[in-house]
Amino acid sequence: MKSVKEISEELEVSKQTVFNNIKRLNIETVKQDNTSFIKNDVDVEKIIQRVIRNKKKYGFESANVSSEKVKTDNKKKRI
Repeated sequence: MKSVKEISEELEVSKQTVFNNIKRLNIETVKQDNTSFIKNDVDVEKIIQRVIRNKKKYGFESANVSSEKVKTDNKKKRI
């Protein structure tokens, strides 16, 4: 059982993105102490695969790498 927050942090996306995918995939969540959890590991894997596929489809994978490279290059310029 994983929380929505844990999944969003692992995938480097917002919690809302995870919730949107939960809704699209008709996955049930359980709420405990104001935290949403996904009970089934198979459902967690479905969400992960869908988010990764969408990141590649819309080009967000390369955007993250580019922004990291820019941050590194900026640090080198300051030194």
